[in-house]
Amino acid sequence: MFPVKRVFIISLFVISACTPSAKYLAKTKYQKKNIGRDVRVLLHLTSSSFKVGSAGRLKISDLKTRKVLSDVKNTIIKIYPSKVKKPLIVESWNKPLIFNGKKYRGKIELHNVFGKIYVVNILPLEDYLLGVVPSEIPASWHIESLKAQAVAARTYTVYHLLKVKRKNKIYDLDSTTNFQVYNGLSSEKERSSMAVRSTKFLIMTYRHEAILAYFHSTCGGKTADDKNVWKGSDLEYLSSVSCNYCKNSKHYMWKSSITLDELNRYIKPRYKGMGKIKTISFQKKEGRVVAVKIIHSRGTNIISGNKFRLMFPSKKLKSLYIDTKGTATGIMIKGRGWGHGVGMCQWGAKGMAEKGYTYKKILMHYYKNISIKKMK
Repeated sequence: MFPVKRVFIISLFVISACTPSAKYLAKTKYQKKNIGRDVRVLLHLTSSSFKVGSAGRLKISDLKTRKVLSDVKNTIIKIYPSKVKKPLIVESWNKPLIFNGKKYRGKIELHNVFGKIYVVNILPLEDYLLGVVPSEIPASWHIESLKAQAVAARTYTVYHLLKVKRKNKIYDLDSTTNFQVYNGLSSEKERSSMAVRSTKFLIMTYRHEAILAYFHSTCGGKTADDKNVWKGSDLEYLSSVSCNYCKNSKHYMWKSSITLDELNRYIKPRYKGMGKIKTISFQKKEGRVVAVKIIHSRGTNIISGNKFRLMFPSKKLKSLYIDTKGTATGIMIKGRGWGHGVGMCQWGAKGMAEKGYTYKKILMHYYKNISIKKMK
């Protein structure tokens, strides 16, 4: 057990910034000089206290001036947001950092934005991927599927590093399914690390640029065209493809139901002025719901299928590849797959690998007309 200490020196300063947001820049060119760029991963956003530490040396400094505020060994320090007035950097040597019980490579920055602390892990791209791949798929899966996941995750990250411009530079991606799951050093496994290292610097490109390499758990037999999931998106390499390889997924086919009470509970709070829901109808393309029409006591709302899916707990509405039937109490659902359905089907990659396909063949199946190239 480490002793618990409090941070004791921090001068008054509050960052003047808005919550980070993103805008895609379609014409940004890939630049080799950015290969070694660190990735900034948002681990946590909180207004509550949390703990950082290390089994080795732990140093906390002012990020701008590098003035040392705390320099201790073998310690866990409790951080109180009200005390973080300036951006801070937390570092260790020869031992990983510990944040809320998990181990992480690299450094951690703490930023106070209007009373909330952004806990950001900064580390090299390839080290970051060591914690992504086993967090996204089991390290026990076939090595070729692990390699496919490594290249997809690397490409997805590079795309966001080079083609996404934020209003501030606090972080590039977060550690959840909003981007790709990352659980740090605590999640690393030998086989998944081998997959990352054996594909080092490899990314997928389309017309010489890193692609937006979406992936998901299970497609249910056919991936989705991106334009049917996100309004305004229509990338050639994210076209729908058939997939006969994910049938072993427990999410390949499923059943669920949504009651009228649940419809009102999950949807109404998102829309001011929405009355009691009367009926819901679904517009489909290629078997997937693309739009949902909701008639309620105060009018009608039409929302995108993907927005509708994300309003519910993930296990309640796993995908939009569904057939529905109205009942006296709500909606009965028969569905296929789990996730948005765009890009690589992870269970499909597993199935392809087990049938002898290499990671390159797997990627070229799910992403159309792409090339696989080294970044340097």
